[in-house]
Amino acid sequence: MRFLIAVICLAVCALGVCDDSAWERVPGMLRPIKGKMELDFGLVRHFKDMDYDMEGKGTIRFMPGKELVLSTETPMKATCTISPTQLVVNDAGTGKTTTIKADKQPFIARMFQLQDSWFKGDVSGFKDELDVAVQDANTLHLTPRNPKLKAFAKAVHVHINPDTRHISCIVLEEPTGDSITITFTNIRE
Repeated sequence: MRFLIAVICLAVCALGVCDDSAWERVPGMLRPIKGKMELDFGLVRHFKDMDYDMEGKGTIRFMPGKELVLSTETPMKATCTISPTQLVVNDAGTGKTTTIKADKQPFIARMFQLQDSWFKGDVSGFKDELDVAVQDANTLHLTPRNPKLKAFAKAVHVHINPDTRHISCIVLEEPTGDSITITFTNIRE
């Protein structure tokens, strides 16, 4: 679950030129979210060594400046709520709730701030964390700069729907060769 959260929050990786001019192009490629947004997602985690795909699905609800709620239906029922002050995970399978306060783990506030800014069209906070390459008008490739992020992701490919300018698909390549593909549908603003 934590890995899925990190992937979606990064969203929210190798072709083209990785420089500040590429980052300057990104806001114009994405439609900023001005109010509440809800969407559905499907994901496929591919385990390379086993040649096995594990599928999942769920919903995301975003309220600018307040919270991002990620609910998974499969492969397990769980809800993760990220706010500026905490991360709360409710695992329906075990009935357990885990709360991590941002004052104890500052990465919570940083993670919320980054995803909140991304949805609003401000990508400036990502420049220190990721290199970006613009492949074409609808595709971004992100590569982590931060060593902590490199442990999770080798590359992230972001595909943008040309009609809505919302992200339609994210493909995360892990350092192990495994991958996660997340497809976003039924976007409601």
